[in-house]
Order: sequence, then structure tokens, then C-alpha cells
Amino acid sequence: MEDPILADFLRTQLREARALEAASDLLRIAPLPGDPPQAYIIELRCRGLVRHSDGEIHEADRFVAGIRFPDDYLRRVDPYEVITLLEPAGFFHPNAAGPAICLGRIGPRTRLVDLIYQTYELIVAIKATVREDDCLNPAAAAWYRDHREILPIDRRPLKRPSLALGGTRDT
Repeated sequence: MEDPILADFLRTQLREARALEAASDLLRIAPLPGDPPQAYIIELRCRGLVRHSDGEIHEADRFVAGIRFPDDYLRRVDPYEVITLLEPAGFFHPNAAGPAICLGRIGPRTRLVDLIYQTYELIVAIKATVREDDCLNPAAAAWYRDHREILPIDRRPLKRPSLALGGTRDT
């Protein structure tokens, strides 16, 4: 890698992502080859919705996404180059169409942990556009609007709450 600023940014992303992974029961990350890595496979073991080929909507409990930081990531971002939902097929969400997912605006230098959190929030439907004229999947927007009472699909936090120990310390 020739860009030392990008290399430093990428090393920081790996370190922060590993810390989040260690503090989560729902996340696994796999850096792809590179020193430092510019791409990751993330696995989220949370509940989200899929539409099967028969049209029925069901819960799934495993989602896999690819995240890639192009060489010019610190200057410009095309969100569809950065993140792709790989599994499962049929992810059913207003902000998803095929492997494309829309996390909203992603600016240059958006951290990997922020992309992971945004992906998690999308999958479990903490984030969901219910306006049919402002989404990738109008049918899902209408369905989500009519089923708000079940949202979010999964209420577990991505990161385990830290234990706050009270009381006094023995000396």
C-alpha cells in the first residue's frame, strides 16, 4: 500500500472492529487478505426478515455482508461500492434490493465500526424507511409501515452492556 494515511486509517479500523467483535455476542468479522486489510466479511447473528420465493416473509438469524474500503475511500464514497449484503437471499427491508443495501449517507472516513452498527440497525429494523417513494423496496416499505408493532425485529444490543460494579473497594 502506497498511501500511508490510508494504511493508518485501515489499521485503526481493524483494531476497533476487533474490539467491537470481542464485546459482542452477535458479531464475527473476517478481514480479507491484505496488510492492512481493505475488505471484510462480517457475520451478524441477529434476527431480520427475508421473503422466500413463495412470497412468505420469515425471520432469519444470520446475515453476512461484505465491506470494502477502496483506495480513494478517504476522499470519496460510493456506498454501493462499500457494502453489499451477501446472505441470505431475499433480505426483506425497505432499504434493500438484492445484494444492495442503503445505509443512508456514508461520508469519506466513515469508520468500519460505524458501518457495522448501521448494518446491524438496518437488519433488525431499527432503521427503516417506510416511505414508498424514498426506498429501494416499496413493497417492504408498505409491509413495515403496516407492521410497526413488531419492530425492531431483534432487540438485543450489538455490543454487550458493560457491567458497572458499584460499592466501595476494599483496601
